[in-house]
Amino acid sequence: MNPVCPPPATSRGRAPARTWKKNAAPRAQNSPRFSAWGPRLYTFFLYLSAVEDGGETRFTRLNISVTPRKGSAVVWPSVMSDDPFKTDERTYHEAVTVRKGTKYSANFWIHMYEFQQALGRGCDNQDYFQANLLRAPDR
Repeated sequence: MNPVCPPPATSRGRAPARTWKKNAAPRAQNSPRFSAWGPRLYTFFLYLSAVEDGGETRFTRLNISVTPRKGSAVVWPSVMSDDPFKTDERTYHEAVTVRKGTKYSANFWIHMYEFQQALGRGCDNQDYFQANLLRAPDR
């Protein structure tokens, strides 16, 4: 067992979908408070193709939709500026179904801490700090 991080969680496969709907759970857009890479501060979403019909990114609480245009991007905060551990629920979003054409995009998440080294040590997106604090000391 890795002394720095517990074993990583088992990955699960997911069937491809044409529509992505927002998850109502507040954690859906963020990492646990004491995860190895910290909260997601910003999301950068790049459109790699134009879509003939549909495919918008819809911010459900702001009543804003962004039409995919090749080479354009959207950046939004994932947390509140005065508390980076509190999810900015205003930026909950979903993908509208592509009715005609194909949508290609790339998603970049900017987290509070660098995470490549943590992943290399076998860490995943768990709340390690609290788990270690609550564990009874070895005697």
